[in-house]
Amino acid sequence: MTAGFQAFNDSGITQIDGTYKNLSLKTKGTATTTTVATDFSTVTFTVSGVVGEPIIAVSAPGGAVGHVGNLSGGVATVVIVALGPVGTSVNWWMFTDPGNAAAFGLAVYDDSGVMVFNAAERYMRYAGQVGLVGTGTNPSVTLPSGKTYAAFQATPACRGVVYSDI
Repeated sequence: MTAGFQAFNDSGITQIDGTYKNLSLKTKGTATTTTVATDFSTVTFTVSGVVGEPIIAVSAPGGAVGHVGNLSGGVATVVIVALGPVGTSVNWWMFTDPGNAAAFGLAVYDDSGVMVFNAAERYMRYAGQVGLVGTGTNPSVTLPSGKTYAAFQATPACRGVVYSDI
């Protein structure tokens, strides 16, 4: 880290410098599934004004997964698959690169002049992860109670967990 700072918090440290982009909350909402897919149901919708590579975090009583199926011209096509019938309600959050001009406070840019942190935005708070080991396993992670959590797919074999009361 050539220039920047580290903020120490309850869950570790958050590094803020020109070499690491912190993911900020772009938008959030609730989607209701509309299409049947075997034991699951799905919903597809678009979000405009997206910069960077968005991540979709989801929370639903029976479980769900969300991803960006297409990103073109700042319009992201979001696909959510939920365990449950048509009409299943899924809360979702889209996190992406910081993109708003700094109205106040601290803003950090990389060597190319691209904003990597803006104190005026709300950021993902990572709470833990669970990996899938082998086949037929049912992995889990224990998290503190009293918070709302959402999950996102980090790789095809792992999902991260964030809490959404940000």
